[in-house]
Amino acid sequence: MDELIKDLKQALLNLMEHIDGNYQDEVCMFCGEDIVDYDTHHACPSEDCIGNAATAVLFRANEYLNGAA
Repeated sequence: MDELIKDLKQALLNLMEHIDGNYQDEVCMFCGEDIVDYDTHHACPSEDCIGNAATAVLFRANEYLNGAA
């Protein structure tokens, strides 16, 4: 099961990086909201943003895999 989660996490990360690498604008590449500029990164303020949801899944997968290791 851990291998499946690793593979899914990597596929999601690759997809998000591909979209990010091909999208340059001041709006969210996933939902179109204006981007908020933080000290270290840009972020979408929308609670309904699919990009935020995908990022949350990546964090959960990392937490699971780090706890399972």
